[in-house]
Amino acid sequence: MIPQAENLPREIWLYIFTFLEGHDVVRSFSCLNVFFDSLLHSSHLQLHIRIRQNESNERLPESTWSHINLQNIYSISVGRRKANCLIQFLRWHAQYLVSLRSLSIYLRKSKLYTNIQFLIYALEQIPSLKRIRIKYIAKSDPNIDNLKLLTTYIF
Repeated sequence: MIPQAENLPREIWLYIFTFLEGHDVVRSFSCLNVFFDSLLHSSHLQLHIRIRQNESNERLPESTWSHINLQNIYSISVGRRKANCLIQFLRWHAQYLVSLRSLSIYLRKSKLYTNIQFLIYALEQIPSLKRIRIKYIAKSDPNIDNLKLLTTYIF
């Protein structure tokens, strides 16, 4: 008898998926067969998402995102070049991120005040968040404290 991947317990697959980036899991295992589709729609699935492309629109692209249940995302991070994409993603989808525990974000000088407003709005909708990492990518001006509003909210 030839061993099949589906013979492994679901718990092992769900554990394996926690070590892989969410897009890779979805691209590799969605529409593969009924077993893996059921895993991808399991309420026990935990995905780490790294925003790499312009995935911030109000309507998510249908390709990969159509197979991701936003409630399964436990961690989101973003590369420096896509800092504003994550802010916009959170603006439109924070209410669905009910399992999000970790958020790593960059703030840029451009549109800083607006992005802080969007970030505070998003944080209010994510009570499950336990860890947040914010990196400010600009030289600070001691005369202007743009981050005061955000730090006041967080602390």
